[in-house]
Amino acid sequence: MNILVISIAPIFKDYVHGGSQRVLINIMENLSKKHKIKTYCTKRPDNYKHFKINDNFEVYPILPFRQFFPFPYMTNPRNLTRIIEIVDKELEWADCLYLHADGYLLKNFLETDIPIIASYHDFVYPITLSSAFIGSFDQAILPSEYIEKCFKYSVGCVYEGVMDRVKTINNGVDSNIFYSDKSQNERIKKELGIKEGEKIILFPHRPEISKGIKETLNLLDNLLKSNIRVRLLFPEYIDCKCDDEIIKDYRLLKNEIIERGLSNNVSFFPWKPYKEMRHLYSLADVTLNIGNFVEAFGLVPFESLLCETPVIATKAGALRYVLPKNMEGVEIIEYGDMECLKKNVLKIFRSKTIDFSEVHKYIKSKFNYEEMLEKYTEVFENITKKPKLQKKQFSKYGTYTLSPWCYISEKGLYDDYQGHFVDIDKNALSILNSKKILERGDIRKGFESLIKQNIIVPSKCTK
Repeated sequence: MNILVISIAPIFKDYVHGGSQRVLINIMENLSKKHKIKTYCTKRPDNYKHFKINDNFEVYPILPFRQFFPFPYMTNPRNLTRIIEIVDKELEWADCLYLHADGYLLKNFLETDIPIIASYHDFVYPITLSSAFIGSFDQAILPSEYIEKCFKYSVGCVYEGVMDRVKTINNGVDSNIFYSDKSQNERIKKELGIKEGEKIILFPHRPEISKGIKETLNLLDNLLKSNIRVRLLFPEYIDCKCDDEIIKDYRLLKNEIIERGLSNNVSFFPWKPYKEMRHLYSLADVTLNIGNFVEAFGLVPFESLLCETPVIATKAGALRYVLPKNMEGVEIIEYGDMECLKKNVLKIFRSKTIDFSEVHKYIKSKFNYEEMLEKYTEVFENITKKPKLQKKQFSKYGTYTLSPWCYISEKGLYDDYQGHFVDIDKNALSILNSKKILERGDIRKGFESLIKQNIIVPSKCTK
């Protein structure tokens, strides 16, 4: 089979741009054992030459999208014409088209009889959401139960039978790459200026505010004021090499660190090939995933845990679905609860030993790397062309349920897409917490408001 892959996010030979790109490379490397792969991605000043991952897996970083996410279509319109021409030509070669982390909005020009597979590795950026609602796919692959539910109660309410074309394949974590390895500890400590006795906090994310940068700096400040010897590690994102906006963001971040008197306790490390990340995970005392970004899966906590470094994470997005409850090494907190965050960091710092055996079994059972590859292969090798999706006839909905992007805790109702707790009537909150299926008479005050705020959704819109 000849598989044509379109990825708006870049693909590098030695680095990965993010978690979804790592998944793409892993999947295609596995498929290339029996099939031919041509992958086209966005051209960048630091990545524009054709290269091979192996003899059957070629990468062409030549698509003239705007080079930096999340606005790839903010470019000269003639560039979009060229993209259509490039893809159209390669469709003659292909037996299957795969739109990875699908943000390809030019689907009207995919006049082809070959089947189209689309995957959605986020469900928050405008191009991803727009592309999902275009609906031009024969099979959609989603990385978690959480994204499946978000898809069901949005896109699933628009198209007839679309959920029959959806397959959820949990991301897998490769325990052959991520494992405890302290062999480079002394070298890294010397390179980053880490002093003897300092506790190490790892923040291994791109520099988005929603990933928890502000909360992490506030934590560091608080710990230092409590006379805790601590060092915070930040990555220099790969886009720092050529994205003016990212360069500006880092300049502002570093200025804030200086202004707050934190510079002696913060070290920046260069963006690492993912196969080297285990050294940083293994070095750290704790890894943070404390933002309000709507995670579609969240690989970082699992990579860290396999490297036997404990994790503190919020309940944002898929994290509340995939992270294990009440297991050693995993602390799950509410977004923005700085008191609880500090308490858990100190608890980890004071722990003499943490038994990771149970969480390792959990990861290898639920998020098995080989199983992920097998399931993707099964989809590709059995894909067939299907009729065009048809829009539903909308009708009045009878019953409702709490939206999958919302949850209720002791602090109230949290909405992923608003990124904070929402102020709603206490009686309504109590009823939402006690009933899975709601009728209009169940909540007399504010029912329509809950619908308009997308806090509740039609319970049977996909049937």
